[in-house]
Amino acid sequence: MDVFRTPPVSEGDSSRVWCADAFRLSLVSVGRALARCGNAYIKKNDLEQAMIFFNKSMSEHRDPAVVKKALEVSELSKLVFT
Repeated sequence: MDVFRTPPVSEGDSSRVWCADAFRLSLVSVGRALARCGNAYIKKNDLEQAMIFFNKSMSEHRDPAVVKKALEVSELSKLVFT
């Protein structure tokens, strides 16, 4: 199925499948973009903002790499702020 071609409504099941796939792909894309923002804040040494963006990313798409990065930032921020 071509992801960039919306099937006609008359196709019924394929239209619903296409919409579900498009929605899932958009959540993954949003999650990845938010994770990139978190990585940018790590480079600026703003761990609090990085954690906020990693949490937003995980709420959209729970990628194992983002979960690992969020745990690392959480541990690092405990060391820095205590």
